[in-house]
Amino acid sequence: MTYRVVLELDEVALIHSYLLGQLVLLSKRAINHGGILRLCGLSPENQNVLHTCRLYLGLPNYQDRGDAVRGHRPIQPR
Repeated sequence: MTYRVVLELDEVALIHSYLLGQLVLLSKRAINHGGILRLCGLSPENQNVLHTCRLYLGLPNYQDRGDAVRGHRPIQPR
């Protein structure tokens, strides 16, 4: 079974608490099997939800599917 998962969430209007909980459970399950869960396409509102809940490190968001598959994050100026 593959435990490296990329979820495209560009069509999700708002991540509610139930979905957030399910994403955390899925991430933990993937990590326990040596994998990873990566998200892509989150709207700015949904990115704020992850930051507010302090889940942005445990549920990494990427700009698009290609970046998520490669695990590539562009270097951002500080």
